[in-house]
Amino acid sequence: MEASTDIEAASPENLALRQRVANDYFWGAFEKSDGSLVGFICGTCAAGTSLTHESMEKHIEGGELLCIHSVAVQLKLRRRGIALAMMREYLRAVASLHAATNGGSSPPRACTLIAKAGLVSLYVQAGFRLIGLSPVVHGADPWFELQVPDIVREACGEPMVQCDAFSAIPCSGNSAAVVFSHRSGDAAWMQKVATENNLAETAFVELLESTSEPTEEPCRYALRWFTPTCEVDLCGHATLGAAHALWSTGRASKRRRIDFSTKVSGTLSCTLSKSGWIEMDFPADVPEMANSSSSLPTAEALGKALGLASGSDVLATGRGKFDILVELSPAAFDQIKPDQGALAQFECRGVCVTTQGCGGSDAQRAEAAAGGLVVDFRSRFFGPRAGIPEDPVTGSAHCMLAPYWMQKLGREKDGAAVVVGFQASPRGGIVKCVVQTAAGRVTLSGPAVTTLEGTMFCG
Repeated sequence: MEASTDIEAASPENLALRQRVANDYFWGAFEKSDGSLVGFICGTCAAGTSLTHESMEKHIEGGELLCIHSVAVQLKLRRRGIALAMMREYLRAVASLHAATNGGSSPPRACTLIAKAGLVSLYVQAGFRLIGLSPVVHGADPWFELQVPDIVREACGEPMVQCDAFSAIPCSGNSAAVVFSHRSGDAAWMQKVATENNLAETAFVELLESTSEPTEEPCRYALRWFTPTCEVDLCGHATLGAAHALWSTGRASKRRRIDFSTKVSGTLSCTLSKSGWIEMDFPADVPEMANSSSSLPTAEALGKALGLASGSDVLATGRGKFDILVELSPAAFDQIKPDQGALAQFECRGVCVTTQGCGGSDAQRAEAAAGGLVVDFRSRFFGPRAGIPEDPVTGSAHCMLAPYWMQKLGREKDGAAVVVGFQASPRGGIVKCVVQTAAGRVTLSGPAVTTLEGTMFCG
């Protein structure tokens, strides 16, 4: 019943006996390279609604309660999230038995186990609910009973955290949902979840296998981002949110760096600073500025789409990998009234409007000052083509904004520069940017705060 059960101590005969008795309810996890057993879960069915000494002694075919007796992982592979992943896959496997019998009564309806205090949080993360002290006694330490009351329903759900990125003030910054699964790379399912969330981005993270000692290497996760309408190649605030969610829920150690593996944008690394801000290592996106042969929209067209009287208020335009950059005078910046239909005509992910100088509410300015920061530039981001009329805080756009303002303000010294941006949407947020010119990287940093935690049920 403990994830610390010694798999090494289980003899082949013992494993064969467990498998023969448990049958459909004995599942193993195997190493891809050599097929060796790295972990297993064993359970039997029982009558009643709670685990007892009697229910642990025999298997009752057709019993409605699945009692898990063992959750075992190789000693060298513990504390890597393997037991958690095994538990969630085990529940899905049992739920599939219901589908195979068309919802018949043969497979168990609920699942239960007992655990010592130190492992209660593991099983809660896997979807179990704490019932209380168990009447089953083994040794001097108390045991706690946990249950999944409806296996089929739980198997359809995924744990999710919603947080506000680039702000420590709830209901400001940019909201992102973080789901701890890719469902085996099911893009259609991920898109459905993102559409249901209806946030600027939903991030999907999944633990990757690791070969080195866990104390000597970063935590490695696969990461994908979806807006309500499409998958995107890079998203800053949802990456920050993903790191925050992994650390705040205990899925990743705060002492270790997180490396996110992405489909297009390579590896993105996140570290937790002493101040509590999250630092993200992103690729720099130096914009190509407009010239006579540029394919960029004209200043007049951009000014009109932003609701300005003329293009004379447009001081400069450029194009990054994803977005169009438009610098305005401070006065014009404060007057823009974007035409979403007109902006959607431009061939880009979004239009990033920027100006020199600070802004924000008193609380946000106080937040920046508390970090010893002075805001150098403001921005707003409009992405109607990606289903985002206005993004509250766009981390990835600062990969373009930071090199631009570094050069504009003459900040570069010894191949590096620090510039601070404030995204002046109604929610607003602060982004600290450290540009490493030679490396072609930008470190984006900011705080995050959890606003919602639960389970997403979306087929």
